[in-house]
Formats: sequence, C-alpha cells, structure tokens
Amino acid sequence: PLAGEAETGCPRDEWARAVSEGFFGPDAGRWLDLGVAMAALPGAELFVRRVDGEIAAAAQAVRGLRVATFACDVTREAFRGRGLQQALIAARVRCAAAWGSQWCTSEVAPGGASQRNYERCGFAKVYT
Repeated sequence: PLAGEAETGCPRDEWARAVSEGFFGPDAGRWLDLGVAMAALPGAELFVRRVDGEIAAAAQAVRGLRVATFACDVTREAFRGRGLQQALIAARVRCAAAWGSQWCTSEVAPGGASQRNYERCGFAKVYT
C-alpha cells in the first residue's frame, strides 16, 4: 500500500504496541498485554495506517453476527488532524460490508474528536 493507505494483516504485536502507545504514551509498556488481548479477539481484523513506514493510526473491527464492532481507534499525537481515523473508519465499513454485516457500531467518548469523526463518516449517536 501507499504511505498512509489503510492496510490489514499487521502483526499482532506491532499493532498492540501502536495501540498501547497511542492510548497510554510513555506508560504503554504496562498496558501492552491489553493491546495483545484485543488483537487476539476472535473475529478481529486489525487495521493500520502508516506514514513514512511507521504506524500513525490503528484500529480494529470485530466480526459478529450481523454486527461489526469497531474498537481501539487511536491516532498517534504527531499524526492527528490528517484524516487518518476517518480513513480507518471507511476501511472498516468496507470490510464489514464484505463480511455481510448489517450494522456497524462503536463506543467513543461523548463530544470528543472520535465522535465527530464517526459522525462525519455517517454514524449516528444512539445514546450517551
């Protein structure tokens, strides 16, 4: 893929490290096991976007019965504001459609940047 283009098939340990660092910064090491566990969920597909070869953003889609759950959206601080999360949302919607999912869902912090990005991609707030 071109730099910044969404890709799947990222090694679990690399994805887990990127997600852990994205969420927890310098304390990521103690949270790495959480990232590894999320990467190993049954039905999980891992997505990344790279900029100049390094993971700039990462996310996950988990295949369920007619519902795809999107989780672990993270964009590393240095790469925010470039539309990477929106591109990962779009890539996961395409993946969910290929799975035959009728619905896609995600949980985000109310009023935050992730909520705005999901709404820009056509998602609607159901409840807070």
